[in-house]
Amino acid sequence: MSSSEERAYHIQNSLNFFATDRGASVEDWMTMSDMGLLIALRYNVILHVLSQLQSLTYLPLRSTPPPLYQHVAIAIGHVNNNNYVRVALTEGYPMPPIMYQWKHFRYDCAPIWATPYMEQLDAFMQYTCSRFPLEIIVLED
Repeated sequence: MSSSEERAYHIQNSLNFFATDRGASVEDWMTMSDMGLLIALRYNVILHVLSQLQSLTYLPLRSTPPPLYQHVAIAIGHVNNNNYVRVALTEGYPMPPIMYQWKHFRYDCAPIWATPYMEQLDAFMQYTCSRFPLEIIVLED
């Protein structure tokens, strides 16, 4: 089985896990790198995944957004290296960067999703860069 087939199998297993008599094994856990985009697509929402390793925003790829007052943003934080909890953010919060692949795979109607949030996206980058200045890394042979 190729790595892409294994990944597809993992995604399908985690989406199809509905046991009520036991918890999911590690093999059945959802990972946000796989599920974040699926959640944004399916529910037509903005999903922020906050983590110590990497925080990202997932936007729908294939839809024109509703009016701004109807946008739904959901934020979840990764805790204890194994769970996600809902996080309440205040209005105008700094917004984590949009997942890289969104720019390459979105439909022509989708870029409008990001337009109202450019200041918040910039604020997150400004804050991150001020806390962790970019440095030049020299790799030696």
